[in-house]
Amino acid sequence: MSIKRVFNKRNFSVLFLIIAVGWIVQYAIEHQDEFKDIRLLSFQDVIILLCFALLEILLRGLFTKLLVESFDVKLKFKQWFGIMVITTMGNYMVPFGGIGLRAMYLKKFHNFPYAYFLSTTMATYVIQFLIYSVLGLVCLLYVYLRYNIFNIVVCIFFVVVTLFCLALMLFSVKLPQFKTKVFRHINRVIDGWLKLKKARKLIVRVSALLLLKTFVFAFGLYFAFSVFNYQIYLPWAILITCLVGFTLLLRITPGSLGIQEGVFVLSSQLFGFTVAQGLLVAVLIRVISLIWVFTLGPLFSYLLMKESNFSKKEPEDCL
Repeated sequence: MSIKRVFNKRNFSVLFLIIAVGWIVQYAIEHQDEFKDIRLLSFQDVIILLCFALLEILLRGLFTKLLVESFDVKLKFKQWFGIMVITTMGNYMVPFGGIGLRAMYLKKFHNFPYAYFLSTTMATYVIQFLIYSVLGLVCLLYVYLRYNIFNIVVCIFFVVVTLFCLALMLFSVKLPQFKTKVFRHINRVIDGWLKLKKARKLIVRVSALLLLKTFVFAFGLYFAFSVFNYQIYLPWAILITCLVGFTLLLRITPGSLGIQEGVFVLSSQLFGFTVAQGLLVAVLIRVISLIWVFTLGPLFSYLLMKESNFSKKEPEDCL
């Protein structure tokens, strides 16, 4: 067995996941007293958090529906909502695995080309990251003026991302066709943007939906902190949401397990929260999400598989 085969991406992903989860478990065991606030969580709080999580999944599903409709692909509720739940479940099995499942489903059963899926998906990532960075800068400025809290590293990060995204959107010039993956990915983003920018109404609707999804997550985050009586203000929650949103780029573990929690903890520390407080809220949000994913995921996997099998048999039955 070669070294290259041993240290492939999958093995690295699993190794990183073990290290990240191991650290979380070890920290929780060594600081049990700091996690006693979990007793403040009530059944009613769980129901409200479940509603926030479900609403976010619905908005992500609507985003997929909106995107494919621009290519004359019509999806029913069972399809656009179901494929989003399955996508999320798939991401917990393999990093970015859910996206692959979604692409395969849309191609096989709705004739949605892989090239369009990949290019438009990556282009909408640019729109999403632009929203995160601009909204993050606005909140960072407000937080500085209102609460005298500022972080130069976060500010520089948001500025760089904003400029980079604007450059990709405004100057759609293809890079040379080098073999490097980075250049190929950037060119795919540009291809997707060239297709999207012709439909300005679609861009506005996509941006509005992504912005709404960001606020829904931020309100859910605000509520989660409030459950444990941690003092937090909405601009803080929005800023943390924007920073956590960039973990889309760091899916080196299934479902970004450990990565999202780490960014969450670091972000919450900007506002004086301890590691235990940030980790408690991060794990709570993760568990709430997993309840929906592994409850609805198998259900919609069965429903969509049953639907696809029926579609295959239907022509034969008509003979």
